[in-house]
Amino acid sequence: MLHLRVFVSSDRADVAIETLRGIDGLHDLVHLPQVEIEHGDDLLTAAVEPTAANEVVERMRDLRIER
Repeated sequence: MLHLRVFVSSDRADVAIETLRGIDGLHDLVHLPQVEIEHGDDLLTAAVEPTAANEVVERMRDLRIER
């Protein structure tokens, strides 16, 4: 199992969450609002099965979320 950690601005978190929810092989999605100290970004974490890793990265890149 891989671990996903993505920082996203609060105004884009809902879109990222909905995108991640649609991926088979992604489990235990957690949303921590405004926890990043410097920018106040939200943190999304999840467990990712190795077979879903490429799809997760591609979907986040499509949303221009790369942190």
